[in-house]
Amino acid sequence: MNILNSKASVNGSSRRTHILSNKSRSLTLGMVLIILAALLPNATFAEPGPSPHKDPVRWIPGESVISPSNVSELQPIFRLDGHQGDVTAIAVSPDSAILASGTVDGEVRLWDVSTGETLITLQAHSREITSLSWSPDGAILASSTEDRFVKLWETQSGDLLRTIEARLLDYVLEAKFTPDGKRLAIAGPECLVVLRDVESGILYKTYHQRHCLPRVGGSVYSWGIDFDEASDEIILGFSQPACNCGSIQRWEMDVIASNTLVYGYNMPVKDLVLSPDGKDIAVAIFGTNFIRLIDSKTIYPLRDLEGHMFRVNSVQYSPDGQLLASASNDRRIGLWDAKAGELLRFIPAHLDAVTQVDFSPDGTFIVSASKDNLVIIWGIDTGD
Repeated sequence: MNILNSKASVNGSSRRTHILSNKSRSLTLGMVLIILAALLPNATFAEPGPSPHKDPVRWIPGESVISPSNVSELQPIFRLDGHQGDVTAIAVSPDSAILASGTVDGEVRLWDVSTGETLITLQAHSREITSLSWSPDGAILASSTEDRFVKLWETQSGDLLRTIEARLLDYVLEAKFTPDGKRLAIAGPECLVVLRDVESGILYKTYHQRHCLPRVGGSVYSWGIDFDEASDEIILGFSQPACNCGSIQRWEMDVIASNTLVYGYNMPVKDLVLSPDGKDIAVAIFGTNFIRLIDSKTIYPLRDLEGHMFRVNSVQYSPDGQLLASASNDRRIGLWDAKAGELLRFIPAHLDAVTQVDFSPDGTFIVSASKDNLVIIWGIDTGD
């Protein structure tokens, strides 16, 4: 993809006020690191560096696929520190060439994966970026925020193509392109997810999630959204912290029919992802420090992956389904053998909570985002 250097900006202000000054924040992080060093004497932490900071490793994009046999060789390639606020969303382009990242203050950046350089900076929204999603052809990036609007950006120029208003929703927690790129699945705090046409913004379909307790202003805290292309279904999971409840359900995309309950009542979902072979669903359960694998067809729980010290925020399968990556408030990335359900490695990756983790579509690098304002690209050192 040929992305031109450009910069687009819209007026806006951050919704959040930082209570801690930079000095007090640094002191707080220092105290945390001292405590963690005592708990994890063998741990090493990724320190911030200049933007971009390239570690002294030889890495060629697309050359070495990450697998269970080489995760011990995974190293930080670029530490991208251009953001000035918590990084809340990341997404890698379909061709694995561009990384998109969004922050708590509404900024979105596109980065060149091969150099670590910023290609485009967008002051996209005035509130926290809640999700980023690429169209299947990589031509459009969708950004959502804590209002009811989803913005679609032309990725070569950084121009705003159109804004889709998610009527029926108070604000947007998640927006994701369907596999054919024609529609967007948009979720908010209410007990429903809407499908809207990308070109017109017209409402196509509404999914009312069962076992969800509605209230004025919404009661849903988080959504997990994925698609099963083989069965042409959308998989939806949600969490409601007020009752510590939630469920996962499958809906047929283009048929007016009742949904299928996958896992109900006691499954508050922070994030979920369907395995590439469509057999398993990995779930980060809201407020917990483990990941649950469930059979996507029989709803039978397969196993729990335990080891994180604090809650898990994000899960992602590698493109070949061999690995599962997790991001946690314990500042670590977890790498698991997805078939055996065994921990392969914990990486003490950041100085603050890891908010999201993502695999590149070609499987050659991992990206992590954190509240320490950093985005890190991880790859395999290919040697001399």
